Amino acid sequence: MIIRGSVIKSRREELSISQQDLSRGICHQSLVSRLETSNHITSMTILQHLCQRLAIKLDDVVHWSEEDNQSLCHVRTLLEEHRYKEARKIISVPEFKAKLPSYTIAEFHLLYGQIESGLKHTNLAVNHLNHARAYASPEQRQLTLEIESELAAVWIAENDLENAREVIANAIMLINAMNRSKTHAHPKSCVSVYLRAAELAMIDNEHKQALEFLHDARVYVPKMILNSDIVKINFLEGRIRLALHNLHESCHSFIKAYSDAETIGDAKLMDDIVPYLRHHNVDQLF
Repeated sequence: MIIRGSVIKSRREELSISQQDLSRGICHQSLVSRLETSNHITSMTILQHLCQRLAIKLDDVVHWSEEDNQSLCHVRTLLEEHRYKEARKIISVPEFKAKLPSYTIAEFHLLYGQIESGLKHTNLAVNHLNHARAYASPEQRQLTLEIESELAAVWIAENDLENAREVIANAIMLINAMNRSKTHAHPKSCVSVYLRAAELAMIDNEHKQALEFLHDARVYVPKMILNSDIVKINFLEGRIRLALHNLHESCHSFIKAYSDAETIGDAKLMDDIVPYLRHHNVDQLF
């Protein structure tokens, strides 16, 4: 994998922001300096957040080698871009799993489950997610939360609300059992769990509780970082407000969600939000 720090520097200067402004809320300024001068970064998650703030794609900064293309990290990147068929083509090769360390097998099945879910292969998705559960160790808390959240999403899509409720209840119990420092070490997983909980509450017409779950989700969204989590939160809030006939607040949430989705370049989320904007007779955004 080759990281092009010059792309980060060029884009930062184009936007007329300092290294300190770019790094604020993400990492120490020295990491940005090292990235721009030495093409070195300690965390791909940090690099993703920097790219999101600069409104550029990770692929603009990272050149993947053939070996990198066979990694779980690359599969995750494809999933974030909703490129399920490409991800499945990589992960379904028997040699792919054979080369993985034993401690990554749970993640392998989680990603495979997400792929099958994205392709609407429910039975295969559940099978892989149950395998992921079985392989996840007690120490892999973030992974466990991801697995439970994804499994809940599958059950919600299948309208199996009883199973979905059980999964989410277990996930929230796990979050509550962790101290604050540990939960904030796994923010994205916690956001995902509370989003599922809010969605379930909305389906059950428990709109006040749904909004409370969204409030819990916002606690874990990193400040000053625009990503798909805040888009999903605002989108779901718009749907809840619409159900409550709070049309002004609903419209505001949908507009915010669409604008942020456009900023991060998530075409799928934008398409999901468009019908709700049209319901509010808002068409100037698209």
